[in-house]
Amino acid sequence: MIERWAAHEIVFQGRKYRMSVIELSGGSTVRIFPLTSETHSTTFFNGCIHVAVRDSRLVLIASAPL
Repeated sequence: MIERWAAHEIVFQGRKYRMSVIELSGGSTVRIFPLTSETHSTTFFNGCIHVAVRDSRLVLIASAPL
């Protein structure tokens, strides 16, 4: 299963990624890449999100508008 979230800013493990996508595949492989086009099955968050991986899923820790 692959989960993909996009946002104006993603904070993951203390690092900030502007206009990016965070992708979790296989429950443990995290990939973060620039948001350059719309990708099917990607949830978009307006603003800044703090994300973690727990129990093989992406978890929204906090969100705030930019």
